[in-house]
Amino acid sequence: MMGNGCIFRYELADAWKMPISRIEVFQSLNGGVIRTFLLKKPAESADLTSDVSNETVIEQAAVNQIIEAIKKYDEVLSFKEVEFPFVMDGSINTFGFADGNQSCEIQAYNIWAAARKEKEYLYFEKPVKAKLLLELFTQIANVLITHNIGMQYFQLDIH
Repeated sequence: MMGNGCIFRYELADAWKMPISRIEVFQSLNGGVIRTFLLKKPAESADLTSDVSNETVIEQAAVNQIIEAIKKYDEVLSFKEVEFPFVMDGSINTFGFADGNQSCEIQAYNIWAAARKEKEYLYFEKPVKAKLLLELFTQIANVLITHNIGMQYFQLDIH
């Protein structure tokens, strides 16, 4: 759940809700803190704090970029869910966003399909909300990647 100054959260889990990775960005008085968690052997442990856990401090300008992106895509904050592809197995993607006034948490399933135009046939309806959510996610990921946060924290699929 969003709170305690958290402005962004993303977690990748397998179809059985076993967490694989998580990234969280917290706003602080003088900037922000990025917390990352990564399981090296997801099938053996569900405790994200036990495998690899890091904290990185970022400047206020980066926090502002993330908040500006969330405000630019404020429509996403009203989403309760996004379109669901017809895939029986795969990944669970949980996104959280907060802009200081409102927040949301969205659980998506196999959202990787919306990121690949050739996989849109997996949806019963066009993945409009999913694509908008992924645009916001990509903007935030780009900010964090410039602060040496690895791509493994932004994977959409478990494969």
